[in-house]
Amino acid sequence: METLLLALSGVVIFFAIYRIIVSVRHPIESCGKVPFFRASPPSTKSQTIAWIFMCVHDKPSTLQKIISNADYIDRAIPSLEELQVSLGWLLTKGLIRKDGGCYLLTETGSQLRSRLWNINHPLRETRSIISGELRTMMDSQATIDSRTSLENITQEEMNSAYKAYKTEAWSVFEKVREKYKDDFKNKKEKSDV
Repeated sequence: METLLLALSGVVIFFAIYRIIVSVRHPIESCGKVPFFRASPPSTKSQTIAWIFMCVHDKPSTLQKIISNADYIDRAIPSLEELQVSLGWLLTKGLIRKDGGCYLLTETGSQLRSRLWNINHPLRETRSIISGELRTMMDSQATIDSRTSLENITQEEMNSAYKAYKTEAWSVFEKVREKYKDDFKNKKEKSDV
């Protein structure tokens, strides 16, 4: 049983390390390009907006936090255009607001999230539910026009937020790696006895 647990721990650690190494090989300029390991890419504009909507909370979320949440939800970094269009549309519809450099849910956005987000549903299902609701909010005149509803995020801001996210992710990874390294040593010592 211990051997099986050690093997499973090794597999989990391997994939965590592999994901970070693959991710780090891409230069910062490539942020926003879809990595090959993207879990379930949003296929429509409403799914993309739902994905970004899920990344904004009642407490202020920086661009770095939105990128981090997006990576957690979909194992992918949103592109600059995805962020500009999604945040712009959500701001226009009054579901989020901007306070300084942070985004947070409005009362309307918070009510929508509370009504649609069920913690017992997988994230993909939740995104589909939210996407369906957002689709009903899009009337024929309010289709997403990337020229008129863009949030003003520059490539430099995106790069900076992405770099900060990567730095934080590496820091967390190093802590986790050290924790598992000690656990692995302790289990190996016990099995040698």
